[in-house]
Amino acid sequence: MEHRSKRPQPIWVLWTTMIVLGCVVLSTANALASTSIVIKQGNTVVGNEITVGANGETVTLDVQANSTISVSKPSGDSWIAPHQSGNEITLTIIKNNNALSRSTSIKVYAGEANRTVTIKQNGAVSATPTLFIDNNASETQFSWSAEENGESKGWLISAEGGSGSWTVSENVSWISTTTSNLGLTLILEPNTNTETRTADVLINYSGITKTIKISQQGGSTKQSTPNQTVTTPPKSGTSAQPVVEATLAVNMSKWTPKAEAASSTVNVTKSFGSGSVSVAKSAQSSWLTVTKAEGDSYTLSVQENTTDASRSAQV
Repeated sequence: MEHRSKRPQPIWVLWTTMIVLGCVVLSTANALASTSIVIKQGNTVVGNEITVGANGETVTLDVQANSTISVSKPSGDSWIAPHQSGNEITLTIIKNNNALSRSTSIKVYAGEANRTVTIKQNGAVSATPTLFIDNNASETQFSWSAEENGESKGWLISAEGGSGSWTVSENVSWISTTTSNLGLTLILEPNTNTETRTADVLINYSGITKTIKISQQGGSTKQSTPNQTVTTPPKSGTSAQPVVEATLAVNMSKWTPKAEAASSTVNVTKSFGSGSVSVAKSAQSSWLTVTKAEGDSYTLSVQENTTDASRSAQV
């Protein structure tokens, strides 16, 4: 059997193949260079995740790309804010008061290319939970002595270092609560009983419990204030006359409106005596107006109290 050796290929064929392959490789490398995005934090190339501490910090990233860059993040994650200036991206990350970690992502664009980097922030696991009531962190018990009429009072409440949000609980029907980002408002119904009643409102946060102890006076059975008596002596030079007593009574001795604007009518009853009834109010009470209604009735009107402090005046 005849054996034939393979003839070597011509040198020009080998060179042609090498040139073609070289062109393919070179073309592929250029394509990658035009679409790649390199992100650095200082001298370190950033991978797919950046982890920051619970106290919050500012992270500066340098982006290397062959096109103009832009950056975006999910709209719901307000705890991180990216700012771009040229090829530099600054991430402003606020403090995490929660014990649980949280994460989001940023996306960097350059031409048709993009890169996603996860930003993870540690939880405040080493922080001590703290509950503030009226800016006081040390006290565990607070008191409120309320009048028999319906009242409301606001309490500034904030918490940090623990997990979740603070909660409020009470177990009596005559107290209602409303909460906001500033704190808590307690609303008491009028006490129609003659006896004082008490209740505890509990504020809880990460194993901490603080108590607001409430004592509300009993209602009065009196419908009017005691009569104010004026003794009128006889005129000079006349024989003694029976003493005439002028009496004045009103249908309320105290009015405790809530924080909203309100008005109430005071009915005045006079007996004997002469002249007309006059009304005056205490100074520095511009939030209170007194206007005459029909007969000897007067309308008391108060403006809305937009502060956390109660206020009082006399008529």
